[in-house]
Amino acid sequence: MRIVVFIKQVPESEDVKIDRLTNTMKREGIRMVMNPSDSTALAAAVQLKKEHGGKVIAVTMGTKKAVEVLNQAAICGADELYMVSDPLYAGSDTYATALVLSETVKYLGGLDIALCGRRAIDGETGQVGPELSVFLDIPCVTNVLELQLKSDGRVRYKRLLEDEILDAELSTPALFAVCEGIVRDYVPSISDLRRARDIKIINITDNELKLGGERTGLAGSLTTVRRTFQQTSPDRKCVFVDAKEGAKIIIAKATEAIL
Repeated sequence: MRIVVFIKQVPESEDVKIDRLTNTMKREGIRMVMNPSDSTALAAAVQLKKEHGGKVIAVTMGTKKAVEVLNQAAICGADELYMVSDPLYAGSDTYATALVLSETVKYLGGLDIALCGRRAIDGETGQVGPELSVFLDIPCVTNVLELQLKSDGRVRYKRLLEDEILDAELSTPALFAVCEGIVRDYVPSISDLRRARDIKIINITDNELKLGGERTGLAGSLTTVRRTFQQTSPDRKCVFVDAKEGAKIIIAKATEAIL
């Protein structure tokens, strides 16, 4: 069983800078960490491997600095590590990113189960997983709370809906975008650290994928960021009043809103 986990490196701090020419994030000089829900996806993949066998393949796309999350993935139980990086891919939106990752999967020989986080905290779109499943022509389940691989090869899952939890099954291959914290993050041992040192990171560029610059990066992106801004909380002040005065204020504010 081949379990491919897509992980992303995101800024640890909210103090990020934007390139005003491209409206993309400047990642230089910012401490980067593994996206929280991707970390959960990795833990879920390792758990499936321990219970049913198979291989966990970690894939990330980004700058060379993203090797840090791949090293972390190796420590946490990944068996193969792939770094997808090429100047042509810089500035890719979710569509172009999903295209590159789908071609990576095909280049690696396919998958049985794909796992990723339900969203990245630096973008909050939650689009790459579903778009990736379309390119791969496999089903996609988002907001996954629980995964269980059955003896017949089907996956039983629980999915968070708007006001209920769906309990269902799905045949593989399929992609599951998991919620944060559904599986406890793996705590590595000394033997895990030793094992991780022997796992080599394999680089994949456009020389292998042959997508070209017109379909990837800023040129191949279907969306563009027109404007960015930093949301700030308005200044607030607290005033203590008695119940009667408080009632008058509430009525006045309600009347003002209606009018």
